[in-house]
Amino acid sequence: MCLGPIVVAAFSPFLAFRQPVYILSGFAGILALAFMLVQPLLAAGLLPGLGAARSRRLHMWSGAALLACVSGQVGGRWFTSPPDVVVALLFV
Repeated sequence: MCLGPIVVAAFSPFLAFRQPVYILSGFAGILALAFMLVQPLLAAGLLPGLGAARSRRLHMWSGAALLACVSGQVGGRWFTSPPDVVVALLFV
């Protein structure tokens, strides 16, 4: 996975006054986006050096990691600001 977005986010000045839970949930969201980038490539078997069986297995595991990251991101945001999560999930 590309570490560029994680490094850029780690040095963001916007993190200065945030709670640790908020920061960790933000990084979980960044990782979730990275897993979403890899998912279709694994499903189609387009990553070089991977056989079909290994690609499907990695697709399954990265999907589970994606689910964990999204849950961590939403849960962390819920912990820090429940009204904002409700507004975001209801598309209000």
